[in-house]
Amino acid sequence: VNSCMEQKYGTEFWRPDLFAMLTAVQQGRVNAVMVQSLDRLSHDITILYRILRFLQNYSAVLITTETNLQYELYLTGLESRILARTARTGKRVPWEVAVDAN
Repeated sequence: VNSCMEQKYGTEFWRPDLFAMLTAVQQGRVNAVMVQSLDRLSHDITILYRILRFLQNYSAVLITTETNLQYELYLTGLESRILARTARTGKRVPWEVAVDAN
């Protein structure tokens, strides 16, 4: 288990700890990412979608601790985009485990 506390704002894309986490996911060293809520990953909806798509491509489970992830994705408008992409590719949705556990 590793943790990081970014010293930059969620509106910035070029954040060292974010890229360290994404690199660890890509290398297979991380298979689950836990955040308080989606805005901890990014406040920009386009960047957030790219991060979620990246996690999905590498089969990483996303867990939110202070919000219901499925509801949060619905509110941001990302749920339907990700589910549509999942249906096209046949891949599982990475947060299914976290949502089912709640």
